[in-house]
Amino acid sequence: MSEIFDLGELKNLKINLAGIHQTENASLAVKAAQILNIDEKSIRSGLNTARNIGRFEKLSENPTVIFDGAHNLNGTEALVGAINRYFPEAKLSIIYAAMADKDIDASLHYLKENGFAKRTEVFTVPVKDNPRAEIPEKLSEKFRSFGFYATPCETIGEAYKKATDKNNTVLICGSLYLYKDFTEYRNFKK
Repeated sequence: MSEIFDLGELKNLKINLAGIHQTENASLAVKAAQILNIDEKSIRSGLNTARNIGRFEKLSENPTVIFDGAHNLNGTEALVGAINRYFPEAKLSIIYAAMADKDIDASLHYLKENGFAKRTEVFTVPVKDNPRAEIPEKLSEKFRSFGFYATPCETIGEAYKKATDKNNTVLICGSLYLYKDFTEYRNFKK
């Protein structure tokens, strides 16, 4: 997934980051590079090789697995925009964890208002070794209060197995801490 955009005299700039908001970020980077007199070839190369690990990162093709560390309303807004841009009709299986001190309700309200409760099944998981993490049962209760079908799971491995059984696009989100947990799970599974 990538975006192509124009900026002034520079045409067809390609950035290998997903989401229309990334073109705004890239535009700022290009302007800064131009002020620093960095040549066009280097600008294009930098945009093409830029990565943002854990931000709408496609981890797998079959099944499609996307990781996004969205853990607040702004992140959720960007995530919804990217899902609707790249997977507008997809049924989703969301694997979700969050820190208890985050405004989870604002994100869940935004997901519901954008039709995600109708196209989503949620599997809530703990974040390993993190005392700030909300427990899966409470997360599932919160999701249910917003009209989602949600199931608490004891581990990310259990949630992943259930999510991939659905033949849906799998979205892992809610906390950047999940990236480590999922990476460990995938490496152990191999």
